[in-house]
Amino acid sequence: MQPFELDIMKQSLNTLKLALVAVIISISTAAISQVNIKPAIAHFEAGQYTEAIKQLEQAAIKHDRDAKLNYYLGASYVCLGKNLSEGARRLKFAQIKGMQANSNFYLGRAYQLQYEFELAVQTFDKFLRTAKDESLIAKAKQYKAECAASVSLASKIFSVRVIDKYRVTPDSILSVYNPSREVGSVQYNSDFFESDVNPNGILYRTERGDAAYFSLPNDAGREKLYKVERLLDGWSEMTPLQGLQSAADEKTPILMTDGVSLYFSSNREGGMGGYDIYRTTYDAESRTFSTPVNLGVPFNSAADDYLFVADEFRSRAWFASNRETSADSVMVYEILWDNSVIRNFAQSTEEIRRAAALNIDKSLANMRDDFTVIGGKQKATVSITKEQKKFDFVVNDSLTYTQWEHFRSAEAKETFRQALDMKHEKDSLSAEMAKRRKQFMNISDNDQRNELISGILTIERRVYTLEDGENEKYNIARRLEIQRLMELIESGEYQTLGEIDHAAQSTAIDWAKLLNPNYYMMYDRSFFADAHSDDAFYAELFSADDQRELQEADSLYAWAEILSLEKTKFEEFALQGETLNSIDENGEPKELTPNEINERSIMLDKASTTLLHRSFDAKYDIFDDYYEAAREREPETDFSETDAVRAVAAKTYARADSYSKSHNEETYKNAALLKKTAIGNYRKALVRYSSHKNGTFPLPAKVHSAEPSSVAEALSRIDTTTIQPNKVISTYAAADIEAQETKDTTIVEEPKPVIAQEPAKPVEEAKPAQAKSADSALQTPTDGKPVYRIQLGAFKSSPDKKKLAAFSDITTYFIPEKKLTKYYVGSYRTYDEAISHLNEVRSAGFTSAFVVAFASGEQIKLSEAQKLE
Repeated sequence: MQPFELDIMKQSLNTLKLALVAVIISISTAAISQVNIKPAIAHFEAGQYTEAIKQLEQAAIKHDRDAKLNYYLGASYVCLGKNLSEGARRLKFAQIKGMQANSNFYLGRAYQLQYEFELAVQTFDKFLRTAKDESLIAKAKQYKAECAASVSLASKIFSVRVIDKYRVTPDSILSVYNPSREVGSVQYNSDFFESDVNPNGILYRTERGDAAYFSLPNDAGREKLYKVERLLDGWSEMTPLQGLQSAADEKTPILMTDGVSLYFSSNREGGMGGYDIYRTTYDAESRTFSTPVNLGVPFNSAADDYLFVADEFRSRAWFASNRETSADSVMVYEILWDNSVIRNFAQSTEEIRRAAALNIDKSLANMRDDFTVIGGKQKATVSITKEQKKFDFVVNDSLTYTQWEHFRSAEAKETFRQALDMKHEKDSLSAEMAKRRKQFMNISDNDQRNELISGILTIERRVYTLEDGENEKYNIARRLEIQRLMELIESGEYQTLGEIDHAAQSTAIDWAKLLNPNYYMMYDRSFFADAHSDDAFYAELFSADDQRELQEADSLYAWAEILSLEKTKFEEFALQGETLNSIDENGEPKELTPNEINERSIMLDKASTTLLHRSFDAKYDIFDDYYEAAREREPETDFSETDAVRAVAAKTYARADSYSKSHNEETYKNAALLKKTAIGNYRKALVRYSSHKNGTFPLPAKVHSAEPSSVAEALSRIDTTTIQPNKVISTYAAADIEAQETKDTTIVEEPKPVIAQEPAKPVEEAKPAQAKSADSALQTPTDGKPVYRIQLGAFKSSPDKKKLAAFSDITTYFIPEKKLTKYYVGSYRTYDEAISHLNEVRSAGFTSAFVVAFASGEQIKLSEAQKLE
């Protein structure tokens, strides 16, 4: 065969091969295009995603490269909220193959559910540019808004340790909630209401059963929060919870044992999606709840999250979510709830995703079986107590500090505090730097990229500087502390950490400085009037000496309430990581850092708990002595009915007393709440006894006691002995001397501060300033800019007219339900200008004055006002 003939044959064979390949490709393509997924598409469009996935996964075994199959399978995964990474992969493949349709909608949703919020926003924007499906457009806008809100909500995440998870049906959700009796009860509406409400709705009743919190639909069909209180002959009318209203739904309100913290769920705007869990606190002055705070990750997600119930007595909490379940089930997470649950900056999306996954902590396995329901009965609980760790400071290989009290060197303590402040700023900047780097990866415009690079480098330099400074401060603090330890060892004064922790609860408190009304925004004489509502009851049964001690105990309780409310205010600022303008122990203005705010909050909490213990211990001793004496002197009286109530009180008190011997702060605090329950039961027993003895017993009249005009006068009668846990000091009179009120011309003087201050110069021949009409403080300019005023205080009668005469621009705001009037001085357009006049106002005698802000006819937060300047 000639060479040219051989070449022709080779060419023919090649042509034949190419033809065969073309035929094979044509056959394969025809086979793929002929895959029948119409039944699966019908299931998808009907919302039956599980059935659609089954059929599509089966078809994908042979036709995995089909664009339409990949689109519907990826979208089904996303709609069901499972296999999200696989769903996103298939949707991207469908896009590459030209199957655009609504793929960016489902892809954006996949990113949202995986906590890639910024990427989700960009993808939703791509969808909205060409979208035509109105229903999907509305959802895309909603999801995009949720992602935008989630960026800031997920910047800080709570460290949560999961004890266990329970998958249950929605109608059996309460079967896995097991809070202690002292927390109150969570129950279905059908267990409380007789009719006209959703029987499967959930409500909360307080531990004493005297109030219930629940949600009901309003006229517009929106769920709103309400409260009812027990009266002598039934229940009060339901009243809405003020301050929480929105255009959305609110449900599952749960009140904490402190009586002021409320958790509820809402699908309001600004959340992460679906129902989110919010926390709010009750303001006794305005009788409203504060602006709700979204708990963020991991409590909230793009799904429905709700029904948060905390049990501080057993260091655990529960909440429900459908983030990893289908429509017919819900997951309840049982978590460790103690002082180790803190909030930190999130460093990456992966860290957010890990936290939100809420994986079970295997090291807590011993807690899972200690409180389960078996045959309707509860097994015995195991007491869990944890040290309240605030930080880790390694002094040497064998010594690590976790409490501020552990420091022996004051200079080392202050240096370490500076290091923590640097760490806080560094963490914040690191989070911002990570955010900008992510933006850089998704931007193609050179000018924007250059601008981002410049910002990133600036932040990076600052982070490195802070890191170096932080490490240097740590080393200095360590050196100073070791030096001090060596001095103590040489002098024989060294104490172990155990000895220090044991002594921490017996640290002397300077009550003369602590119980100074001028330090507290929440201070009001009405607390003492309310606390003395049992004075008529005391007069019915007790001797004059016992009455006096009981009234002193009630004054302790009033002070405990004031300090607790102050503590709550500080906690809110600490949670937000903001600074706070306050005053120091000398009455001087001082800006508190987040660490100082947290420390002040802890101090107030300890003091409030100590006062509660001393109040309840004193009352219990007097109640118990009286009851035992009554039984001895009246052998003919039938005490059977009162004995039953008294026995419950005695049992509860004995349990609380045993808890109070713990050196754990949370256990000591919870013991005080148990004692409160015991005192309430003992009072019921005595009221029943008095009713049998006297025929009928009228309701105790309110006795309007007031704070003394001189705090020093009250403190002179206080035993300021070092506070010891469980030690009863019955001669503590906090401030319950009645004001001497004569005629209308009598003016109750402002309480004088304990700490001596420079007296204000007398005003010669000055006419008293005339306050404007009530609520004049709310009159603000129409330009939306803020107005700052200096609040003098809240008064039931007019303040000292001589002091007011020093000012010309006085405005007021009247609180009708409390019959209080707030007085303000000045009208300043900037915060700095208001602060510059604050010392002048305090020097004039109003030492508790502070700056507030108004805009658009209402009071607003200072941080919000400064943004509006």
